[in-house]
Amino acid sequence: MDSASLWCSNARGESYPAFELGAELLVHLSSILLEDGDEAALFLHGPSGTERLSISTSGLVSLGAPSVGRWACALMHSRTSVQPTTLVFEVRKNAAEHVSAAWAVSAADGLESIKATAPPGWPATVRWSGLASKEESLATLYADNDRMLSFEAIHPLLVDRAARAPIADLVIDLRELGRRLISHDGRASMEQVREQINALWQQRSGLVRARAGAWLQLIPIWFEPAMTRLGYGIESIALSTGVDTPHDLAAWLLTVDERKKGTITRSPSRVLILTTNIDSVLRELRAWIDDACTVAKVRDAIVTDGMRWTTHRKGDRQLKRRDWNLDCTTDFGSLDDMLSDLTEGL
Repeated sequence: MDSASLWCSNARGESYPAFELGAELLVHLSSILLEDGDEAALFLHGPSGTERLSISTSGLVSLGAPSVGRWACALMHSRTSVQPTTLVFEVRKNAAEHVSAAWAVSAADGLESIKATAPPGWPATVRWSGLASKEESLATLYADNDRMLSFEAIHPLLVDRAARAPIADLVIDLRELGRRLISHDGRASMEQVREQINALWQQRSGLVRARAGAWLQLIPIWFEPAMTRLGYGIESIALSTGVDTPHDLAAWLLTVDERKKGTITRSPSRVLILTTNIDSVLRELRAWIDDACTVAKVRDAIVTDGMRWTTHRKGDRQLKRRDWNLDCTTDFGSLDDMLSDLTEGL
C-alpha cells in the first residue's frame, strides 16, 4: 500500500495507516500459493459497500481513490483452512496537516521513569543492549492518540535485566525518526551494598552452613547474588594444575563490565576460591591459588567458605592477612572495611 499520510492506533494499540482524500491507493500481492482448483479473491469493503477487485498477473492492484471513511482490503482463499489476509486503513480530509514527526525520550530518574512520545500509531522498538553492544529486542510499542508510548507492559522485563546487568543501554528505535540510547548504570552505593549483603546473609546463612562444600548448589543461592552485589560477574574456569584439591577446593572467575569508548566490555578481575578450610588452604595450597590466578590472568583472589572472607595476592607468601566473618561483622565500620577490600567499581 502507498505511504501513509498519518499512522493511527485503535483501542488495542494496533497501528493502521490514514491516507489523504483523493490519493490513489495501490496494494501489491505476492506469494499467493494456489493449487489446482484453488482460487483467490480480493475484496475492498468500506462506507460505500463491498467490491470485488480483479487480481492482475503483476500482483499490483489499484484500489482507486476511496472516499472518506474506514476501509478494509481482504485477500481470501477458496479453501477456508487458509486464513484471509486483511489490511485496514482510513481515508481522511487534510490528513497530512496533522502529521508531526516530533518525538522525545527521557529518563530523568533512571529506567523506572522512562517516558517517550511519538506520532500517533508510530512504532518504537525497545531493545536491551549489553556486552559487546549485542541488542535484545524486548517489544515493539505504538504511540497512542495522545502521542504517548506506554512502557507498563515491559516494565518487569526492564527491572529484571537492570538487576542482572550493572552496566547496559536501553535503546528506543523509532525507525525513520531515529533512535535514542539511555545509559544504565546499576552499580549500587557502598551503603546500598552494605544493606543488601547484610539482608542476604540473614536470609541464607543457614543454607550456607548446611551445604558447605556443595558449591554447585550454593553458587546460584548465595555466591552469585553476593558477588553481583559486590560488582562482579561469576563464571566457571577450567583448571589443569594436576594438584589434588582437599577441603573441597574450587575456583571461579570473577569478571567486571566496563564502558570503554561507548562499548561495554567484560574483563577478568579476580578469582573466587571456595574451600571448607580457609586456614589450611592458605598455609598449604597457596601455589594452587596462584595457578588459578595464572589461568584466569589475574593477580588477586578472594578466598571464602561462604561465611569467612579474605584475600590473597598471587605470589604472596605472608601468612598474616585480614579476614572477616559475616556472623561477627555486624557493625557498619567493620562491614565497610570488608566491602572496601572485596568490592569492585563501587
